[in-house]
Amino acid sequence: AFGLKACYLSLVALLVIESTLVWFPENLLALKVFVVVLFIAMSVYQILMFKWPATFTSSEVFGSFFGVLLFFSGPPSLMVVGVASCLQPADKEHFQIPVGILFLAAAACTMACWVFLCLKGVPTAAPQNTYGQAMIRRMSSSSIGRANS
Repeated sequence: AFGLKACYLSLVALLVIESTLVWFPENLLALKVFVVVLFIAMSVYQILMFKWPATFTSSEVFGSFFGVLLFFSGPPSLMVVGVASCLQPADKEHFQIPVGILFLAAAACTMACWVFLCLKGVPTAAPQNTYGQAMIRRMSSSSIGRANS
């Protein structure tokens, strides 16, 4: 089975391939391969983002959890794009430097997640909510007590 660790490792490999191909902007074949690898990498990334909420949350929480993930990845992406565009050189020889550095940083971050996953292990069950059920019981019993008095 193609598990979570293998999925992370394949994403690292795809990001390294992308960060290599970005240095050849005039080569048409490299650009075509870059687009295909980018498509595959983003598909693997979406699988990784959906895996945790699809496995460990109920269906009504799934959309909220995915929305929160996208919210926390959106604003930093806008900031990084803004900084990269300010640093983007105008000449064709150095145009790809910020993009190449960002792809290498993405590969390094994904590799760090993979190492963490290898060290801590893949979760097999959702973390226990130590506050939720006890709080719900306490609140419902106190509201029932108030309603009866």
